[in-house]
Amino acid sequence: MMRTVLHVICVAAPAIFTFAADSSTSIDNDATSSYGIDVSMPIFKRISTNYPWLPHNTNTSAPKPRQYENMPIQPLGNRQAFYNNHLSKCREHYKRIKLTEKGHSSSNIAGGNCDIYEYDRLLMNQRQPRSMQNYTEVGFHKTRAPDDVMELATKFWDDNHLNMVRENWPIGNTYLNSWDAPTYMVPIEDPRLRGGGSQLKKKLWDAARDSIEEWTGEDLSPTSIYGIRVYKEGAVLLPHVDRLPLVASAMVNIAQDVDEDWPLEIYDHKGIAHNVTLTPAAREKQGGQSATATLPPYILRESPEEIHWRQLNPEGWTKPEFNPLKRSSSSKLHKAAAAGDINTIERVLTKDDQREKIPGRARVVDKRDEEGWQLMHSASASGHTEVVELLVQHGADLNSRTHGGHGATPLYIAERNNGGFHPVVRYLKSLGALSLGPEL
Repeated sequence: MMRTVLHVICVAAPAIFTFAADSSTSIDNDATSSYGIDVSMPIFKRISTNYPWLPHNTNTSAPKPRQYENMPIQPLGNRQAFYNNHLSKCREHYKRIKLTEKGHSSSNIAGGNCDIYEYDRLLMNQRQPRSMQNYTEVGFHKTRAPDDVMELATKFWDDNHLNMVRENWPIGNTYLNSWDAPTYMVPIEDPRLRGGGSQLKKKLWDAARDSIEEWTGEDLSPTSIYGIRVYKEGAVLLPHVDRLPLVASAMVNIAQDVDEDWPLEIYDHKGIAHNVTLTPAAREKQGGQSATATLPPYILRESPEEIHWRQLNPEGWTKPEFNPLKRSSSSKLHKAAAAGDINTIERVLTKDDQREKIPGRARVVDKRDEEGWQLMHSASASGHTEVVELLVQHGADLNSRTHGGHGATPLYIAERNNGGFHPVVRYLKSLGALSLGPEL
């Protein structure tokens, strides 16, 4: 299970701006089971244990014990046990980390940081909202993501998601259960990533700015764009406010692979919780047909061909899945290359080099399977550097393409399967190899 969210932060108002796939999508909040502060998680103080089945809640004549005065009803079950488990795991995880303080090491210091972070989180939740000017009526807004934002962010994600890096959270940070479900980041400003850098950051801000300024009614200045954060299965994000001056936040769901939706719990100015679900793949409906994200990239919008294409393809276009390791057939030698069996590959290549050269007979290093894969493609896809180097020594073609010359080169396959910083990728680039993808 995975979910990826683009975090855009700007200076303006104490509010959250959420971009959704469809502006007609309503807030996912059941009015019959709405709840407020300190119910799902502690926000100002301890979680409510005022269960509906307690005598003073089932019998109006029964006296209410003092500890339940001003405590909201708890409709979500024993959330205190869930929260206690969250903190216990944090302390246990960070106790294994040694911190040096005043000349001596202590694991208790690291574990104690969890309680320090929690105290700071609750203090900020109490202090900031009541101390700031509100520029919006509710405190958050869900709307359809601007096309430019989705196109820029989605392309960056498609090009670089294999290069996500694990985030290193401060010792004792309780905001995320990173000890159980680490988060990963594809940083927007990383110039080493395809299309990344300051120019992309500016383009994203320019694309989102009008929508957020119209909502807040304020002229805004950008503060930061974190990048695309990936949350894995089991991730827990505690309710918190952003540190000043990060006071207006925009979030966009770029992609997800989940069994069920993962709603954001957002509190309005009245302290009522709203469960807001964001979906990726921005698209809007026009006359019963999908009209935004489903047009193939090679057809211009508002062109005569768009009308014709939509008539023939009412369900829209789906990006073809590229899985270079999923092939209908493969020889034993290709499987050996994919498995990194360098001894078998070297023995066969040496024997082939010693054979009499016959015109028209392909060398082993050049032979292809039924889908046009050479040994070089198989070894590159699986990331076996030694095998790739051996094949190059025996004259393998660096830029040979699969599928009759219309498919992918070894470098392209290696990047997609192993990430842009894998040793195979760096080695092929050092030789001047080309990264060419399959033709549409």
